[in-house]
Amino acid sequence: MNGAKLNIEAEDFNYGGGQTKAEASVTGYTGNAYTNIMTAIADVDYMDSPDESGAAAFSYSRFKPTDANVIEMKGPADPADYNRGSWTVTQNYAVGWSSAGDWQNYTRTFPKGKYIVIAGTAHDGLSGMDILDGAGPAGDPGVYMALSKVANPTTPDGSSPGTEAGGQGLTLLGHFNSPSTGAWSSNDLVPLTDDTTGAVKLIDLDGTTTLRVSFQDPTAGGTSGTQDSDFFLFYCTDCADTVPIQISTSRNGSTLTITWTGGGTLESSINLGSTAVWTPVAGQTPGSASVSTATGAHTFYRVKL
Repeated sequence: MNGAKLNIEAEDFNYGGGQTKAEASVTGYTGNAYTNIMTAIADVDYMDSPDESGAAAFSYSRFKPTDANVIEMKGPADPADYNRGSWTVTQNYAVGWSSAGDWQNYTRTFPKGKYIVIAGTAHDGLSGMDILDGAGPAGDPGVYMALSKVANPTTPDGSSPGTEAGGQGLTLLGHFNSPSTGAWSSNDLVPLTDDTTGAVKLIDLDGTTTLRVSFQDPTAGGTSGTQDSDFFLFYCTDCADTVPIQISTSRNGSTLTITWTGGGTLESSINLGSTAVWTPVAGQTPGSASVSTATGAHTFYRVKL
């Protein structure tokens, strides 16, 4: 699990008609930023049936018992479920008691790149190993969620409980498709896959983007929309900061030559900290610059991507 660029916690869906919080778009987000935000708008930020779980639905304080439509929450979960690989969250909740046709929108800011997406999700019933051992039918659709891009996350979608309309403009990216995990809240790591080939899907993300997770059933009249959704990990395969920058220097008299790999612009400052003023070094070519060491007591250099 190590190395995720960004994590979306399932309980941190949009509010107020397409609004999000900036701290949820940082690497190593530790959760709990959306608790007590009770302004999510049905058919704009999410769609769900009336509360199906009783008091457990309100543990993360995203809804009031009087609300007509409620995304049910589970948690706080066992601390063993806090692990996100390179970091741990401070509290952890999951979306539970979901039904086919339910969905949530998540607006986040992504560094430009190609991403692999992994869902932490659970469904009671036969696990993949059970099926391999002959204990149940192959193709048990225990986990089946769609991931889509949303074009217009601030307008009504036209959905109703049990029916996803798609009026916000959806571009399907793929599905999280897996047999059941063996127990409720027993997460498996399920990759987003291509519907045609079944291969792990690589998706393009760039800047502020709204994604939708929809609970679906691949079989007519089925009920496998019911599952627990805990988190989604985004691994960037080609983001600039995933490739280490290597910097080297050489000196000839009063001239210092600085070379570097990985792109970016060489900048200089005579101070560090709050008083630093970084300016591009004049006369540089891609990956190389020559500067004079005969001026000033000291100068600091950095490569900015």
